[in-house]
Amino acid sequence: MRPTKLTMSAFGPYKGVETIDFETINDQNIFLISGPTGAGKTTIFDAISYALYGGASGSNREHDGFRSDFANENVLTYVEMEFLFRDEHYVIKRVPKQMKKKVRGDGYTEQNSDAELWLPNGQKPITGVSNVNDKVQSMFGITYSQFKQIVMLPQGEFRKLLDSKSNEREEIFRKIFGTELYNLIQNNLNDRSRELRNKLETNNQEIMINLKHTNHGNNERVQALQNKANINQEELLEEVRFLMLDDLAERRILEDQIFRNGKKLDEINETIIKAQEIEGKIKKKKELETEVMTLKQNLETINALEQKVVLAEKALRIRPLEQHKEDAKESVNKLEHTLKQEKTALSELNSLLEEAKAKLKEAEELEPRQRELNKTIPMLNQMTAKFKVLDELMATIETLEGSFKTIDADYTELTETIQTTKTKQEDYLQQLEAFEQVDEQLIRYTNERNALYGVHERLKKLVKAHDLHSKLTFKHKKLKDTYELLLAEFKEQNQQYEASEEQFKRGQAGILAETLETGSPCPVCGSHEHPNRAEKPDTVPSEDELKQLKELVEARRSERDASYEQVHGTNIQLKEKEELINSLITELKQENELEKVGLESDEFGKIVQEQSTHYEKMLQDLHVKIEDCDKKKIKKESIKRELNDVKGLLRELEIKQKEKEQQRNKINEELKSEQTRYKQIKSDLPDKYETLQILEGEIKALTDELTALEAKREDANEIYQNLTVSVSSKQSIVQEKERNLSEARREFEKRTQTFESEIEASSFETIESYKTAMLNDEVIKTYKQDIKDYYETKRSKEDYLKQLRTELKDHQSSDIEVLKQTKTTLEDEKQTLTKQEKTIHTRIETNTGVIKSVEQLLDTKKEIDQSYSLISELATLANGKNRERLTFERYVLAAYFDEIIHAANIRLAKMTASRYVLKRIEERGKGNAQQGLDLEVLDNYTGKTRPVKTLSGGESFKASLSLALGLADIVQSYAGGISLDTIFIDEGFGSLDPESLDQAIGTLVSLEQSGRLVGVISHVSELKERINAKLLIRREQDGSSKAAFNI
Repeated sequence: MRPTKLTMSAFGPYKGVETIDFETINDQNIFLISGPTGAGKTTIFDAISYALYGGASGSNREHDGFRSDFANENVLTYVEMEFLFRDEHYVIKRVPKQMKKKVRGDGYTEQNSDAELWLPNGQKPITGVSNVNDKVQSMFGITYSQFKQIVMLPQGEFRKLLDSKSNEREEIFRKIFGTELYNLIQNNLNDRSRELRNKLETNNQEIMINLKHTNHGNNERVQALQNKANINQEELLEEVRFLMLDDLAERRILEDQIFRNGKKLDEINETIIKAQEIEGKIKKKKELETEVMTLKQNLETINALEQKVVLAEKALRIRPLEQHKEDAKESVNKLEHTLKQEKTALSELNSLLEEAKAKLKEAEELEPRQRELNKTIPMLNQMTAKFKVLDELMATIETLEGSFKTIDADYTELTETIQTTKTKQEDYLQQLEAFEQVDEQLIRYTNERNALYGVHERLKKLVKAHDLHSKLTFKHKKLKDTYELLLAEFKEQNQQYEASEEQFKRGQAGILAETLETGSPCPVCGSHEHPNRAEKPDTVPSEDELKQLKELVEARRSERDASYEQVHGTNIQLKEKEELINSLITELKQENELEKVGLESDEFGKIVQEQSTHYEKMLQDLHVKIEDCDKKKIKKESIKRELNDVKGLLRELEIKQKEKEQQRNKINEELKSEQTRYKQIKSDLPDKYETLQILEGEIKALTDELTALEAKREDANEIYQNLTVSVSSKQSIVQEKERNLSEARREFEKRTQTFESEIEASSFETIESYKTAMLNDEVIKTYKQDIKDYYETKRSKEDYLKQLRTELKDHQSSDIEVLKQTKTTLEDEKQTLTKQEKTIHTRIETNTGVIKSVEQLLDTKKEIDQSYSLISELATLANGKNRERLTFERYVLAAYFDEIIHAANIRLAKMTASRYVLKRIEERGKGNAQQGLDLEVLDNYTGKTRPVKTLSGGESFKASLSLALGLADIVQSYAGGISLDTIFIDEGFGSLDPESLDQAIGTLVSLEQSGRLVGVISHVSELKERINAKLLIRREQDGSSKAAFNI
């Protein structure tokens, strides 16, 4: 991840929209953020951290407090950052929760936090805080807290990675190196081991449950094995098998006995059934004999019923004639009633006809009034047209009056606005007079500031150079003293070595002389005579001792030469600083800005500092004046623009005023014309008709009266004509009804004679005897069916009785109870046998299932046991229950950690002159806690290791920086999905001495050369000199800040 552009709006001390373009530093991959305390340097890191993860770079800052106190209430707080990730361009934007002004109305509304991530190649953006957080974390592969420990190293949190406990480092490294798989393997092995152990226990329980369910059938051997505290599964299973073989043999015997018993039962059942059939027929024969006797006794009743049916059928044939007579009588009655009603109606119609005749005469007498109304109504209708014209004129007059009022009001308003605008124009002209001299003042103050700025910059450089000169002088003296001490030690050590070397040579000659023999040649000179042999000294150093002395001399020589180089280098730096100081003094003296004083003066530093402070105050005063002039100039330009706007507005208003005046005059003339016309038409109308409503009311009343008269005459005539027709029609109906009644009476008499003649012919003595014999059809049908059923039943029973007498001729009754007792005995025997067979069958079924289940479970147990032995051992080792107390994942992480430590030590060696070496603690500690990721430090000055927490502030900074850089190196070398192309460091350099600072800067420069972007916040002046790209934070007069790169 490499940022390319950062935009902050109303964020922290930055009140407006502040954009920082990181691409302006080009190939310079290291930059310094510099500025006054509290100006907003750390806020830059906060913005980057907030854009990516939604949180500040440090733990003591909350994102709810990001909104700038200097911002305008209409400006929204947000951070937007463009960055490169794996050479692809991304844009992320976050808006924190905040109160913002309402778009409509007064007051404020809450803006919820929001986030959006634009992806490369036109992919759909990701929106929502939660979704963006997940995407960022999945892209970078590290959490917010891990980001602060390996990429963003803020104040107060720089040592966290260094000081983390073993389990905390495990969490950090797990996410970075993706070792969740190894942890998953550990857990899976544990789960698998637990699962297999549970399966074994479950399997054993199932075996025991099955064996407990064995049906022992009072088998003492099986029962005894079941009741044992520790059941021998194999032994009990074998006994169950033997028990089942015995049961199978016994079941076969019982099945044979049951079969024979069944055959006997079948035979006795067949005998009982035959005996029961004969007994049933004998009983039925007796019942039939009784029933036939009863039927014969009922014969006379049936004969009487037959005679009754014959008479009823005769009466039924005469019944239609009687019905015809009754129908004729009914017709006579109806006609008599109808004739009476029609005569009454005719009388009523005659009365109504007389009344209608009188009303018709009355209506004809109103005809003169009707003619008068027909003449008056058309005349009044002609007047309504004039009223309509008046209404149209009145509407036009009212419209014109409204338009006149509106335009007149607009004209008055324009007049007042013109007066107000003229007053505003005069006010702007007066304000411009007050700013007349501002341009001249701005030029003068700017020239003065530019002149003073050059002097002040030289004074600042002089103060800085003098301060560094003092430090170098002190350092030079200290190094020179060290050099003289090392020189003396070297001389002393060299003299000791030369003396020892001489003594060694003499000792070698003495040793050689001791080996010489007379007559033998000397290996040095070849002489066979040895008159003056060399004497061996009392103490002779060995060759190893001499070699050690020589190594000490060379070590002292190297220390002396190295010290000389330091002294010489410091001396060169002193001369360079003296030349710079003298050059600056010369420049300042030439400008008469510095009193005659030399570098050798004790008061030099004080004088230069006082001069610098004096000029700085003068520059600040001028800066205030220039800012005031800038504001006045801006105000002046604003007034000019507003004055021009006012002049243009005044011209437009005067034009509009003239147009309104013309419109007002035109409408006034039209209004007067319409009013005159209205009065003329109004004078032509009668006074009694003041309004159209009165006239229309009169017309309606007369029209209604005319309509009523016409309707009255038409109704009266229509009623008279209708009644005349109705009376004539009703007279015809009455005459017709009288003729019909005479005819109906004649028909009734005729049908009565026919009915009475038929009664006499059918042997009925009287009409009453006829009515007595009368039965309806249903009753006759019922009687006939009863007669038929009697004869059929009698014939059927006599035939069945004859058949039974024939069948029972050669059969006698049997003793059925004896047969049933024999059957009961056989059934009891069968039940006993069946119960015994069922008990044995159930035991066989149960034990067969037990044997099968136990055999399968034992096979499964063997397989599970083999797997459990292997998995259990692996789980124990992988989960840290081993001699080193290392889990599988921590073992892998320890390997990664060793590589990180190795990479960190390369930089730490440079920054500490090889004094400190970070080491992973490999020895097993106390207790049972997981280990393997703890750190210690080896101090090469003492040769001992100690905890990293014992390092001083400066040493901790260097160790933390080395560890963070080492981690980033290893992560990227594995290319495991995490690309860390950036590192940000907030403070920490102030705790370093000059030498350590040089070493730390060298480390940062090496990072720059590797292409990594390095951002540093620091007040250390040496960093400002060594780092060219600077992001300068400037505090404005109102307390807000501005940021810009200075290359």
